[in-house]
Amino acid sequence: MLSLVPLKIERVGIILITVFLFSQSKAFRRLILHNQSMKEKLLLLLIFGFLGVLSNYTGVEIHGDSRMANTWLLDIETDSVIANTRILGVTIGGLLGGPFVGLGVGLIAGVHRLFLGGFTAEACAISTVLAGLAADYFGRWPPIVL
Repeated sequence: MLSLVPLKIERVGIILITVFLFSQSKAFRRLILHNQSMKEKLLLLLIFGFLGVLSNYTGVEIHGDSRMANTWLLDIETDSVIANTRILGVTIGGLLGGPFVGLGVGLIAGVHRLFLGGFTAEACAISTVLAGLAADYFGRWPPIVL
């Protein structure tokens, strides 16, 4: 399990670099800092959907007790699973764009994960969609003051 940590940190780094590059554009900052129209929500959906799909491809395939540190996962064996950062893009999309973006990004990343295969594909697809909806729900909660 601990041997998975460096690989996961590397994969999170890929996503963070991508988000950093997006965040350096004035258009992207303007997009997330004001009320979004439907066109802008669709753009957020595409951006964070891309991050969800990218996370699926850069995951680490786990087959039994071995980890296959492929650079890009294009196909998963039926008895393998993926350790990835797919929820990162879905959650950020839901927090920034609301339920429409969260659900849309969850569907994009979840359906893509379903088509990659593996014995956890269905569970991963469902949990990804639910994570997109949950991000919006929990993002609107007032902060807890102690």
